[in-house]
Amino acid sequence: MILLTNTKYYRTEKENKIDNVIATLKILKGEGNSSQIDAICINASIFLLLAGKANSLKDGFSMAKEILSTGTVWNNFLDVIDLYGGNRDNIEKMVSNSCVR
Repeated sequence: MILLTNTKYYRTEKENKIDNVIATLKILKGEGNSSQIDAICINASIFLLLAGKANSLKDGFSMAKEILSTGTVWNNFLDVIDLYGGNRDNIEKMVSNSCVR
């Protein structure tokens, strides 16, 4: 890896990974951009259809979009954090204070 230390645009591999995690968390929170949310909903629609929860991919897409927009996914994610003894406040702060889009 070439280090470009004289440029303010250089991001380390670790910073890029952190940005990816934050972007993913923002999608779970329903704050991703429309392309990101659509990609997640398309994938979710397949699983909802296979699980028998949706009658079509279109229905599954709508269901996934609603679940994301109502905060259900985010709240369930935070419940899992709690279940494993994590700190939900740190997660909330990390996502809220980030500039990642």
